[in-house]
Amino acid sequence: EFQINTCEGLFLKNMYGGSLRVESCDEKKCLLPVTYTYTIQNIGTSVTNITDFSRNRDGSTEDLTDLLEDTILEPQNNTTATEEEVLDVCVEAEITTTVQVIADSPAGEPCDDEDVYEITVS
Repeated sequence: EFQINTCEGLFLKNMYGGSLRVESCDEKKCLLPVTYTYTIQNIGTSVTNITDFSRNRDGSTEDLTDLLEDTILEPQNNTTATEEEVLDVCVEAEITTTVQVIADSPAGEPCDDEDVYEITVS
């Protein structure tokens, strides 16, 4: 949950000498840095080689394979990738992120997995 400070107003005098309050939203903290950390674990019994790790967020796909700490995973080991972006919390949105990993196994058959995450900004 995000807490956003309310606008602090600017005060201007109107032409009759009275005060007029004008709201300034520039002082809101709308843009917040977000760090996504993805952890991939080899739950199998053989060494795997990650060949593709990608993320689709609201229709935009990015290859994140180069962000992985390791691409060769021993059984029961894991690796992580971290990406950062700025999220505008002043605009209501539903953000859907789908991550997919594909790895080669020693048997020659690829294994894959996919997860979907949703963030609601309201």
